[in-house]
Amino acid sequence: MVEHKDISKLVIKGYKKDPTGPKSSPNELIKQFKALIQPNNVFIEKGVQFSQNDTANTNFVKKQYHGYSPVTFGMELILDSTKKNIDGTVYTIKDKVKELEDTIYIYEGEIHKPLYLRVTWGDIDYYSHIKKYDIKYYLFSIEGKPARARISLTFESYASPEYLERRANNQSPDMTHVKTFREGDNILSMSREVYGDSKYFVQVAEYNDLINFRNIKPGTQLIFPPLK
Repeated sequence: MVEHKDISKLVIKGYKKDPTGPKSSPNELIKQFKALIQPNNVFIEKGVQFSQNDTANTNFVKKQYHGYSPVTFGMELILDSTKKNIDGTVYTIKDKVKELEDTIYIYEGEIHKPLYLRVTWGDIDYYSHIKKYDIKYYLFSIEGKPARARISLTFESYASPEYLERRANNQSPDMTHVKTFREGDNILSMSREVYGDSKYFVQVAEYNDLINFRNIKPGTQLIFPPLK
């Protein structure tokens, strides 16, 4: 059964089992939070990881690509109990904050951590963990109960190795790849990028009928066949 994703509202769903794992199902939903007011703002941060090693006897630094950093993203939510929901019902700030905390923050003894999360709204769709959670309360009653709250949330994307492998299937060395040779490229580094090892450049050169692999014209399309 395919899980329905309502993109019109920000929804945060919590799972005890990893929803990106091989044996998990999106239907194993434990908790969820639905925003009644759309986020004020959203930020998304992406990065690339490199290792850094000094090159012997030089002043240069050699950087080796290691992959993408986890995506960090977040948003600001407003809770306002002075306004009624579309169906005419009302809610308290305390109840809505508890709904959020139960989903993203409360420790689950069975899995020894807070729940696995899936955050969806519009084009946003990330499996993640909560990284930072901040609340400011406003408009207090005589009894000290707030009528409004401003909530800042920061998440870090997460995916199991199995999920990442499934997502990377279209980049697998077991599939045919077609790449355009550009100025500054060399067939060894391109072979390393596709296969994880430059030693396959000989097979690539033979497959593409290259007479001189050191003199490939920019713009040439090279076929990288599946490994056998």
